[in-house]
Amino acid sequence: MRSRKASLLLAALVVVGVVALISVYLVNQGPRKQAIAKLEELEQVIREGNSARLLEIVVLPTVVRDRAPVERDRLLREILKGEVTPEGIEILEREGKWGHLVEVFPEEAARWTEPIGIDPAECVAFRRDGGQFRAEVVLHRDGRGLRIIRCNDVR
Repeated sequence: MRSRKASLLLAALVVVGVVALISVYLVNQGPRKQAIAKLEELEQVIREGNSARLLEIVVLPTVVRDRAPVERDRLLREILKGEVTPEGIEILEREGKWGHLVEVFPEEAARWTEPIGIDPAECVAFRRDGGQFRAEVVLHRDGRGLRIIRCNDVR
């Protein structure tokens, strides 16, 4: 009798453990997949030249923010041109490090977020070291969803 109870208890603990691991995996993968989708959206918007949509998904850098709208749009497209490709996104998704900004880029986090008035603790990031470039992506979750703060060398 005691052996049967112990076996049932052990089986229940294993099931609870597996469910907990699956839950943690799914919770962590949801935001990651959203970030990849935002990068894919960015690449498409840049390729199509959709300035209005670009302004919705990117947090404007300080060098662009105070410019006249026409100049701002041109500068933003110029800054991002060539920084993200579909192939780069695939590689980043497969091989990149993902996590909270302060964990992925501990030395750069404050420097990248303070000038635009965003708390680095509210940001997530991808990083891929290797090859000729270091891919860098930083996203901020605001009330409208994820917005891109930094996208560099995702190619």
